[in-house]
Amino acid sequence: MLRYLKNVYKAALPTLSWMRLVAVAIITKALDLAIVSALSIYYVAEALVESLMPSFLRNEKSLKGKVVLVTGGAGGVGQELALRLAREGAKVVIWDVNEKALEKVKLKIEEEGHKVFGYTVDITQREIVYKYADILKADLGPVDILINNAGIVCGQTLLEIPDYMIEKTYKVNILAHYWTTKAFLPYMLKKGTG
Repeated sequence: MLRYLKNVYKAALPTLSWMRLVAVAIITKALDLAIVSALSIYYVAEALVESLMPSFLRNEKSLKGKVVLVTGGAGGVGQELALRLAREGAKVVIWDVNEKALEKVKLKIEEEGHKVFGYTVDITQREIVYKYADILKADLGPVDILINNAGIVCGQTLLEIPDYMIEKTYKVNILAHYWTTKAFLPYMLKKGTG
């Protein structure tokens, strides 16, 4: 490196100047290395302390007993979320339009020994969302966490997709999330949670 720098700057700078450049480059790299090393040591120490700290002293949030609604929870990511949340002790509620898939997921979660609630709900219908939101609140109390997971994908180009599918996609992927959020957000804002 020194030879390269010497050749580059030798013609343009006096000998003392290129030596200063090399010294500055070395000092800069040394400082960079010191900073990275210090940060690495800090984060390793923090992780070590965190792993050895008793759980009651950690600032962890528990899902035990929390009412968690997962829309589109009868398949794919929604199903996996519902399973994981149930394992964490949450009261899982699944809304899905597919009744057969909903029953399968409920059975799977119940076989693991967890309680799960499922409702066949078409979340594209605003009044149905509000109706089932009221039913859910009456059955289990207010929803603590809402996971707007429901969504559809058509896998076609704009010119190939039928018009009704464009409308359905918009209703499921956009409007439905407004209806569910509007149904449950007031309580969450009031409690400062969710």
